[in-house]
Amino acid sequence: MKFFIEWVLSSLVWFLLAYLFHYSILGWIVGFIVSFLFKEFFAPILVSIILTTIRHNSIKKQNNFIPNSFLFQHKSPDSRKQAEDSFLKGVSAFNNKEYKFAIYCFTRAINMNNKEFKYFLYRGNCYFFVKDYINAKNNFNMVIRLNPGHSDAYLYRGICWFNLHQNEFGEQDFLTATKLGNNEAKVLLDSYLHK
Repeated sequence: MKFFIEWVLSSLVWFLLAYLFHYSILGWIVGFIVSFLFKEFFAPILVSIILTTIRHNSIKKQNNFIPNSFLFQHKSPDSRKQAEDSFLKGVSAFNNKEYKFAIYCFTRAINMNNKEFKYFLYRGNCYFFVKDYINAKNNFNMVIRLNPGHSDAYLYRGICWFNLHQNEFGEQDFLTATKLGNNEAKVLLDSYLHK
């Protein structure tokens, strides 16, 4: 009788509880309470190890069946339109100096379409105006990566470098902006160097 209770009945109860609670922590807790009632631990622990192994294997199999076409899906025209709508809301917020909301809108746009340099440019400007120079610089990095000839991105990133006390990088960015035809960069470079 003890063998039946210890090995068969408690294992079945544990299995049933784990199944009902989808192998969750709640199932474990209820299972431990049941094992206290039966005053033994070995069978439920053994069953829980088996169930955990089954659970992990099933998750692993599900992950292996994700098609490559799903993982490398191109953005749909709808998502590009939604990104542009979010961007326009962000521009409106930016013009009203609502920088936090603008950052939210530009981030949404970037999440839907991360190939538009103007989304990063505007988000970088927002971070710049709230004096978060590190995030601003990172956004201007993305603008330069997507559009290497954008002189304003070098100019703004240069200002960020100076505010982060990395003057040599700021000077390089101002010189690059000047070479790209940005006249403001030359004037700013002289003012930053003569501070």
